[in-house]
Amino acid sequence: MKLTKINSEVLKIYKKFNPSIPNNFNKRFLVIKNLFENLLKFPIHDFKSKKIIEFGCGTGTTSCYLGLNGHKVEGYDFNKFSIEHCLTLKKKFNLRTVKFFEKEFYNIKIKKYDIVICNAVIHHLDNPYKAINFLKKFVKKNGYLILGFGLDSSNLQHNLMKLTSRLYGIKDEEIYENSNFFFKKHIDRCVKFSQRKRKNVVYDQFINPQHNYINLNRLIKIFKGDYDLYSQWPSFSFPISDTYNNITCKNSNLINAKYSSIFWSSKKNSDIKNINKLDKTFFNNCEILFKFFKNKKKIKFNLQTKNFLKKLSKVRNYKIKFPLFDEIKIYLNELYDFIIFISSKKQVNKYRLKHKINNYKVLFKEHNGLGLNFFIFKKKAK
Repeated sequence: MKLTKINSEVLKIYKKFNPSIPNNFNKRFLVIKNLFENLLKFPIHDFKSKKIIEFGCGTGTTSCYLGLNGHKVEGYDFNKFSIEHCLTLKKKFNLRTVKFFEKEFYNIKIKKYDIVICNAVIHHLDNPYKAINFLKKFVKKNGYLILGFGLDSSNLQHNLMKLTSRLYGIKDEEIYENSNFFFKKHIDRCVKFSQRKRKNVVYDQFINPQHNYINLNRLIKIFKGDYDLYSQWPSFSFPISDTYNNITCKNSNLINAKYSSIFWSSKKNSDIKNINKLDKTFFNNCEILFKFFKNKKKIKFNLQTKNFLKKLSKVRNYKIKFPLFDEIKIYLNELYDFIIFISSKKQVNKYRLKHKINNYKVLFKEHNGLGLNFFIFKKKAK
């Protein structure tokens, strides 16, 4: 299958600045182990030899980790430089049960596997939902599909950060300079926790032209009927992580339980009315917010933006008493203010914009609205 123009651009970036090469493979193995065993409750070392395929295997750390745990693994990637690193790692650990292949996503021959893995890949494709349905064809009955990707809700701010970095130029070097100017702390955090170089992070997150983040409701519909949700990270109860490299609360399970218990203690008989109201009004309008920033190159103050701001006003003026909603309201007010500011007809002064970003209390702060979500789906035996 021939690559589309935009996918060719993505490959060009990955060839030049491969974002998945860790500084320390042993530390990376520990991160992967923690993801499977603790966060996703999927102790891969307890399974007897399984047949596993990994789509978008990058430099092979996950595939090699699985091979070290006694599994037969096939890793595929469309970047030949990634595969070269995979083969080096395979040789280093003398892994005979792990094989690597250079192949484009949809050119991989359909066979059945016990476990199918695809991490941080499908939101870089033209149609992530088509990709998910393709991945499902590889899963055996009672097999597992493990996905890691960005949701449109949790990455709303990432889309806005990408857009902001293009306000003052769209050349690679201009985006690189502007992303570091506006979002230095975010990039510093990514460098620290992902064990990657600064250029790797910026090219992957800001200069990369394609991030098609996934809608959670649409995802659930795709798996409804023939799959069960085995586990997910972060949990639905309380957000405590942006990626599996960085847990934002120490003793996360305990903290999660504490916050969940506080949330449960605030419940009352009328909550079901509020939840139903939220479902119809609040979340429906939030869906529009998520879509508005998707792969946008510029925001102009036109009829589309004006209509969007009306929808945003409905969400931020929504009156409901729920834990954490005070902070959400601040976030929505700041989001409204930011869109008004950058969509004006005149070019916004770069330093004034940075000052505004720095003074927000919630928007763009710490890990808000960033990172990957992980899901394990188990195929039913029919």
